[in-house]
Amino acid sequence: MKKSDRFILKFSKRRLAMTAGALFAVFVLSEALPQERDPITGRDYTGVCASCHGSKGISTNPMVPSLAGQDRSYLIGQLQALRDKRRRHAAMEGIIAEMADGDIAYMATYYSKRIPMTGKKQLIFKKREKGEPFYKKCRGCHGDRAEGRDGIPRLAGQQAVYLEKTLLAYRAGERSAAGMNESVFALSPEEIKSLSRFLSTLR
Repeated sequence: MKKSDRFILKFSKRRLAMTAGALFAVFVLSEALPQERDPITGRDYTGVCASCHGSKGISTNPMVPSLAGQDRSYLIGQLQALRDKRRRHAAMEGIIAEMADGDIAYMATYYSKRIPMTGKKQLIFKKREKGEPFYKKCRGCHGDRAEGRDGIPRLAGQQAVYLEKTLLAYRAGERSAAGMNESVFALSPEEIKSLSRFLSTLR
């Protein structure tokens, strides 16, 4: 084989490898992102969400939940409920009103893949220990470490104040979900506070 022929063959193999690599990257990206809408739309919404829910979904406001690491199916369900006004939240409704299902799917995928908020080490051990027994009834649905699954939310590492507010809303019947109202109604407000503090320490 001539030197020029070897060069052409080598060059052709290199071009083929580069093309195959590029096609594989496109395939992986297309599989990872929702197909309904341009992914840029989703990124734009995450910028809006960051003003309340924090950079990469880690909230610094005790009254606002972190979204990072949250169960994807749960996020989709809640965002659709807010958009369709089956769940009411004045601040959220205006933002989410124009979101299509594809936008919501993108958002849920984006936040579910972020690193979750970690528990607060500084919480006094006695306070953590006090709330742990109240979680026994929750394990069957939310998981041993409150990690969430299959449409059930992650509670581990969540803002304690937000958790307390939400659980009290379930207790008062202001929010509803299968099994939640009955379970939370059995707890006193003080027990709910202890449970919320315990959940905020989990990782």
